Amino acid sequence: MMKKILLIIAVIATAISGSLNASAETRWGVTAAGNISTMKFNQPLASTSQVCNFSVGVTSELIIPGIGFAIDGSLLYTQLGGRINLGEYPVWSADGYTNPRTYQHYLDIRIHLNVHYCTLTGFEKITAPYVFGGPTFTILMGHSDIPAIKYAGGEFNLHTGFGVEIARRVLVAGSYNWGMTYALRTQKLDQYSAKNRFWRVSVTYMF
Repeated sequence: MMKKILLIIAVIATAISGSLNASAETRWGVTAAGNISTMKFNQPLASTSQVCNFSVGVTSELIIPGIGFAIDGSLLYTQLGGRINLGEYPVWSADGYTNPRTYQHYLDIRIHLNVHYCTLTGFEKITAPYVFGGPTFTILMGHSDIPAIKYAGGEFNLHTGFGVEIARRVLVAGSYNWGMTYALRTQKLDQYSAKNRFWRVSVTYMF
């Protein structure tokens, strides 16, 4: 019975894939973004301050015609981090720490499910709003050298946002990103960890 169910699922998946390949439209573009990021610690042992960072990379999109759905993936270099006010507590101020700025350099693999509002009686060819969401998988490529801190090798994030597509070429979007796994830990208090949280405003030009 299980083999029959798996066979049916495989046939349906093949049919859907074939249909998408026959009718879907693909395009690609370049993306640049500004990020306002901070660190969210699991305990209130030190406050953090927001800082400005950036992202840049390429984006590819698979559009399913007629229903307003699209799936896109981006490969981005992203700089994140925040200012950590370690000097607020003697456990770190005794070692001479004040409020170091932590930089984290990531390779981001972002996946979106987009829903475009495409029934505006032709106006969508000029401006079309859309919403999106999905996961991000990050790989740490470098970081600032702060002896009090040790960094994770990567992260898993979730993000959601909205935007507008202008003249079917330019996508302007705003989003919020939640770090689901920790980005760094402190050396002295091993269970004291922080996750990245940030707002992003991005512009993508599609070719």
